[in-house]
Amino acid sequence: MEYLTPELYVKINEAKDDEVESLYDQWNAAGANARAHLQKVKDKLPPKMQHFFDTLCLHDAEIVSFDVSGGDNGTRTPVAIIGVRQDTKLIWLVYDLYEEPTIPEPVASDVFVDDPHQRQWLYDEIDVLNEPKCRHEIFLNTGEVIELTFFQFDIFIHHSPSQSLQLQAAQSA
Repeated sequence: MEYLTPELYVKINEAKDDEVESLYDQWNAAGANARAHLQKVKDKLPPKMQHFFDTLCLHDAEIVSFDVSGGDNGTRTPVAIIGVRQDTKLIWLVYDLYEEPTIPEPVASDVFVDDPHQRQWLYDEIDVLNEPKCRHEIFLNTGEVIELTFFQFDIFIHHSPSQSLQLQAAQSA
């Protein structure tokens, strides 16, 4: 993460009252820089990744699964699938990867959740390394950052049946 870093997140959440305002200014500036960077690289992203950034914000969404298959010492392309629950939607993000994802050792702090079964999406950043090679970094409430270097991306959204019935009722009214 280049802009909304776990280190800055920890500083804000552990700050003394007289430091908070200055740190929030830093956080807001980092967020503005991340958004500006996204606008700069967005046209170079795979079309479905562009659509993802245009239509979804997964802040505080629950991570329900993170699976990687393939790789096999270079004989098969690794694929990562991240399952996310947000409100009444289940969302699957599918990445065709250049390499296995990495999750560096998280910053140690009590501001993060210890239980990996309570993972939530906090913030994410995207970069184009060398078109079509892209990197998506996802910062979780556990302090972990999932780093995915990919060349193709897809997204699938499932609305729960109760949500579908509510939409149908609203449309027929």
